[in-house]
Amino acid sequence: MAFRGSTKCAQPPRGIEDGRLLLDGTDHIKPLVKKAAGALRAATSEAHSALVKRHASEKAALEKTDAWQKISAAQRATILAEEGIADVPTIDVGTDDGLLSTLDVTPLSSWKDKTDALPSRCASAAMKAARLLEPKTQHVHLSSGTLRTESDVNEWIATHQAELLEMIKNGPVVIS
Repeated sequence: MAFRGSTKCAQPPRGIEDGRLLLDGTDHIKPLVKKAAGALRAATSEAHSALVKRHASEKAALEKTDAWQKISAAQRATILAEEGIADVPTIDVGTDDGLLSTLDVTPLSSWKDKTDALPSRCASAAMKAARLLEPKTQHVHLSSGTLRTESDVNEWIATHQAELLEMIKNGPVVIS
């Protein structure tokens, strides 16, 4: 059978000529959609599970802080709501419609961002709790680095000790 058409293509697409797929009544798209939905369902479930796990560990660490234990339950609830960490919403990935609704609310690309943001949000919550108890509380983030020798450690301590002692003159210090 000769192929009539563009001179750029010497042979017709094999599936059309050999398989007569244009005349085939089978829907070849449904299996692909099902496979894609399965992959999205698995990825979304895995990302949600990672968020739930990180949320539990960060919230447990927050609950161990002195300031958090000293504020009221209502104050805790308010801070958690302000920081957006009160709870992790449930997801519905059991059906394709549920999966689409879940991904409309939180796209797959956003799950890692939500998980990675939890430590800083919990640190912010701890700081708010400390400020409720002592309004002059200050926040300091100590620099990180690689310490290789004892003198590196001593130098790092001396640098931060001077900074902390200066800050503490103005009120309590929360370190992160």
